Amino acid sequence: MNILHVSPLQWDRISGLKTCIPPLARAQNAIDGVRSAIWISLKNSQPLPEDFGVPIWQNRALHIVGGDKIDLPTPFDRPDLAVIHSTYIPKHATVGRMLRRLDIPYILCPHSGLTRFAQRRPRLKKWLGNRLFFRRLVVGSAAIHFLTDVEQQESVTWGRPSFVVGNGTDLPDLSPHDRRDDLDVSRPLRFVYVGRLHIEYKGLDLLIDACAQVAAELRQRSATVELYGPDLSGSRTTLDRRIADAGIGDVLTISSPIHGEDKSDLLARSDVFLHTSRNEGHPMAVLEALAHGLPCLLTPATTMAETVESADAGWHAKPHVESIAATLREVLQASPEQLAAKRVAARQLAERRFQWSVVAQQTVDGYRQFV
Repeated sequence: MNILHVSPLQWDRISGLKTCIPPLARAQNAIDGVRSAIWISLKNSQPLPEDFGVPIWQNRALHIVGGDKIDLPTPFDRPDLAVIHSTYIPKHATVGRMLRRLDIPYILCPHSGLTRFAQRRPRLKKWLGNRLFFRRLVVGSAAIHFLTDVEQQESVTWGRPSFVVGNGTDLPDLSPHDRRDDLDVSRPLRFVYVGRLHIEYKGLDLLIDACAQVAAELRQRSATVELYGPDLSGSRTTLDRRIADAGIGDVLTISSPIHGEDKSDLLARSDVFLHTSRNEGHPMAVLEALAHGLPCLLTPATTMAETVESADAGWHAKPHVESIAATLREVLQASPEQLAAKRVAARQLAERRFQWSVVAQQTVDGYRQFV
């Protein structure tokens, strides 16, 4: 099976797509009889990363040549299947139309873009876009690939069949930083969030207000809450002001984005990962946290809260301030033995369900249902 991934990757931006699509394609390439490649649908000013591991093209237009092929090297000039990642990219509507003209089937992976929450933001723009272009992109797909059961249940499909396979993650070597035997009750607790500073989608307003409610308990436990991520349209200023108004700048801080080994070291040396989102597909940040043996405090919209809670790898809070605050109190009152057990469970969950080799095979099996 020859698979062409169509993706809006941009190297100068932090996004879940950048951390999930390239490793998925590489893992699919390791399967006998499967060849994957990536065509990037957005312009990039930065050059391609070296030793990418799969065929990849950027800043290159797609054209029909010879009446029945795409202007790409063989075998991707006529792939068995295309996978279009993200719905609301104008060029994706154009690519979908070209694929339908060539009778090349495609799978649409909306990455939460078809959820009812996303359809309302902004409502008029989405309604108009659907009428003009994007509903046809969805309806013309062979199937929709959702990342979680929750995303599938919360999304519009306009009658298309669908299947569910989640994202994956790499499993780091924890031996240099393994703290699962650290049972010192006096050690300060470290809560972290790593991701975009998108206040509404990521529920950061809920998190800050919840921390304000439990500020006394955080101080008593010598706990800190650290947010790492890029500024988005002045979100950093808004969040800093909210923290200052709440008077919790001594326990809650915001820092610039963190990457690579620095991020891995942060996750390995923290105690709880926070993700209080209002809308997600299948958050890569949560998978990375689990792979580092970091238990997670999640809201249902992360689409992983029930999975993590049932594996005893974290906590499940409702998407409002009072519930998040109550769950934070539960974590602060947990014994070192309980936290250590959740760290072990988090790592085991990542090993069992979310390794890229496992996920890649599941995606290929899903594609074969419809191609």
